[in-house]
Order: sequence, then C-alpha cells, then structure tokens
Amino acid sequence: MTSPKNRQQQKSDMDIEKHREEGNWRRCLELAQQNGSEHVHLQNFLTGEAKLELFMEEISKKCLNNIKERDDIDKSVLDEAKMYLKRCLEGQADSPLTMDANLLLAKAYYISGDFHDALNYIRQSGIDTIVNIDKSLPLRVIKLIAESFSVKGMSLAKTSPRRKLKYIDHSFDLIDGYANNGTATNATAATT
Repeated sequence: MTSPKNRQQQKSDMDIEKHREEGNWRRCLELAQQNGSEHVHLQNFLTGEAKLELFMEEISKKCLNNIKERDDIDKSVLDEAKMYLKRCLEGQADSPLTMDANLLLAKAYYISGDFHDALNYIRQSGIDTIVNIDKSLPLRVIKLIAESFSVKGMSLAKTSPRRKLKYIDHSFDLIDGYANNGTATNATAATT
C-alpha cells in the first residue's frame, strides 16, 4: 500500500510533468521550489529548466515589442538557469537527468552566444548516439531533442563557416525527422 507521503509525491510529480508539457514555466518553478530537499538534483534541474524557459519567453516578448526593450533583458536569469543545471550535473554521471541537463545547458550557452560551449554540452549529452526515438517519451523530451539538433546545427554554422554544408544539412534533416516524429506523437495523443 502506498503511504500518504508517497501519494503526495506522485501527485506532485504528475503536476510538474503536466505543467512542463503545457509550458507553464512559472508554475513549474513554484512546484520545483516546493519539492523536498531529498531530491536536490531533480529540484536543481526543474528550477534551471523553468528559469531558462522563462528567460526565453521574456526574450521573445521584448524582441517582438520593441528594439529598445532588448537592452532591458535581465541576463541574470539565464546565468541562474545555467548555475542550477550545472548543479544538477554535479556527481550525477549516470543520472537520467544528465542528458536533459546537458541539452538545456547547450541551449543556454547558444543563447549566450557561446557556440563552442553549446557544442561541448551537446557532445557530453550523448545525443549523437540516438538512433531511434522512443515514441513513449514525454513530448517535452522529444521537443528538447529536436531543439538540441537545431542548436547543434546552428552552432556548427556559427563556429565553422568553412565546414562542409553536407554535415550541417544532415543535422537539419535529423531535426526535421524529430519534428515530424513529435507531430505524429501529438496527433496520436490527441486522437486517443
């Protein structure tokens, strides 16, 4: 029989996953900060992810509204996101969060304009070893993988303009495949 504490933790985990899928990052941040200290690495991961996504939302709003507002973007939120994601990785070489944290760090460094660091985190994630994507993965994870191939391709384009375009085109083909896979997963989930 499940104890009340375990049921409460399961409900909290389901709430967090639901809000991640919906892109409700403020609520994810609140729930992550409520998560107990016994899951420090998960708490750091969720906090870093939420702060990174909130930063992305702020950028898109300000860049759409006015060019002058771009200078008003608080970059400390991005630095905090990196800090939490790095904490998540400390001593966690075989954690299920390792790949996701590395991919989010790659995204954060790409946003910062640190393309070599972004490529380094992509490499550390092991994403290049993915042959087939498990369709039972949460949509959020599939989206993160697709974004990471985009980050990799764009970082390669920024860091090595003399590199053969064939390799970069291959990266973009992979991105299209993952995007189509995510769309198919969305359509399947919507019909069930």
